[in-house]
Amino acid sequence: MVAAAVLAAFLPTLQSGFAALDDDVNFRYNLGYRGLGARQLGWMFTSRLLGHYIPLTWMSCGLDYLVWGMNPFGYHLTNVALHLLNSLLLLHLARTVLRRVWPSPADGGAVSLGALAAALAFAVHPLRVESVAWITERRDVLCGCFVLLVLLLYVAAAAAAGRRRRWLLAGSWMLYALALLAKGIAVALPVSLFALDAVVPGLKRRDPQAGTASEPANGPAAGAGPAAGGGPAMARAVVLWQATREKLPYLALAAAGAAATLWAAQPVRALNANLTLGARLAAAAYGLSFYLHATLVPIALPFFIPWRAGVSLERPEFALRAVLVVALAALLWALRKRLPAALAAFAAYLAWVLPVSGLLQAGPQLAAHRYSYLACLPWALLAGAGVARLAGAGVAPLAGAGRAERARRTAVAMGLTVVTALLVTATRREAGLWHDPLSFSRAAVASAPTAWLPRYLLARSEMQAGHWREAADQVRAGLRDTPDAGELAREGALLFATSPDPSVRSGEEALDLATQAADATGYQESSALYALAAAEAEAGDYAAAASTARDALADLDEPPESRFARSLAASIVLYQHEKPLRLQPSDWL
Repeated sequence: MVAAAVLAAFLPTLQSGFAALDDDVNFRYNLGYRGLGARQLGWMFTSRLLGHYIPLTWMSCGLDYLVWGMNPFGYHLTNVALHLLNSLLLLHLARTVLRRVWPSPADGGAVSLGALAAALAFAVHPLRVESVAWITERRDVLCGCFVLLVLLLYVAAAAAAGRRRRWLLAGSWMLYALALLAKGIAVALPVSLFALDAVVPGLKRRDPQAGTASEPANGPAAGAGPAAGGGPAMARAVVLWQATREKLPYLALAAAGAAATLWAAQPVRALNANLTLGARLAAAAYGLSFYLHATLVPIALPFFIPWRAGVSLERPEFALRAVLVVALAALLWALRKRLPAALAAFAAYLAWVLPVSGLLQAGPQLAAHRYSYLACLPWALLAGAGVARLAGAGVAPLAGAGRAERARRTAVAMGLTVVTALLVTATRREAGLWHDPLSFSRAAVASAPTAWLPRYLLARSEMQAGHWREAADQVRAGLRDTPDAGELAREGALLFATSPDPSVRSGEEALDLATQAADATGYQESSALYALAAAEAEAGDYAAAASTARDALADLDEPPESRFARSLAASIVLYQHEKPLRLQPSDWL
């Protein structure tokens, strides 16, 4: 059922192309990832393109390139296959964990229903679409695969002894290293291991002498040290130390992964260096509350959630969200003895969300659906436990109540089927927005009409379709709302200088916008100088255009065979012959 639901929800994405956002930089214009030779591998293990250190993800994309070239079908196929694998791994993990909680054979049916619910709640939720349908987010699904494998081996090691247990743990360490090389967010994984220890029987206490899992009735195992005569407090301290000592390899790997991630994100985070602590806390509160609310009520989800002016705890919208998050944390703490699994899930959720929240803001988004891919795994497991309980797990059967128990489980199964059908329908609808750049960009503008980035994306998409007047409308609308949007000004300058449609061209308007874009980058950014040169040529100053284009080519940090370098060189020849630059729709791809 899980595989069928995933395929029903995500197979339409195989017909999608490259997305309007980031796929151009990561794939269309990027020669570095194309293959698995020494040159490409060297680039993959040293690149921090767009603020990410993801060499293993790049290797998977390099393999896609060797098989599929630049056909997006193959890249989407890999994303869907990885997500399907992740869904099945979660099904296995949920079944394993729930069987530890309710080991009685009488609870087998309820446990199976709970595991199925956990897998489906994760697999076909509309929040998963961004991670699966967006080729750029290969890092999510690949990292998720290794994270789930780590969790499975970690849980299996608790039931193993001697050499087998050591091999399972060593295998989980290696898989964790791969998870970190796929995406840095895996630094949060150790918190999930502690959370599992806290609520899953057989994981929390181990006999360090025998190397076997145990759950003694009267404190730690013999030989565990000072707990033997130190009372309950000392016993808890020893148990905590044992659990922490076992996590040291994971913590060491997490520290290394965090260092690499911060190094990679440094250029992007620098753009947000002036954010106040209040703004960062407000953004974190927004994200923490948004993913929870969207998970529970996946209705009218905003497609794009850009950072906006005025993000502050002084604004009621953000203050209320912060209060709700703190209140939820306080409630779960107060109920920790009755609902320990809920508190553990919340702690793991915090660990996954905070690194990508406003506390460490990197990028133009206030929140993003993709950040829920791993963060909502704890909630999926908790939902699975709730469904298992609802189906009768842990409930002592009454004599002669077999028919009632079967009826209860049938009702739960039917409810699960209905909810799954609704989620698949919503997910297919969401996936349709990723079909092509125009669909994507129009959805982004509809969800954030006053933000500059959606207007920028839609203008480019309209130009790729040859809709020059529509593109001009988007540029002007975006600049009305955000006059200082340098990238939008640059694209507008290129449009007004190079459009094949004479009714759109305007040398004066192009020159104004190009000067604005070049000023914003200190005349040091090649793409802004490219636009300025095109505007100067359209205005009739070919000598200045050729000089500016030569400066752009000299400052370009790309190989001469790159598409942009070749375009710059070709434009210089045009200007030297006193000819303006004209860009066709294919030039905007």
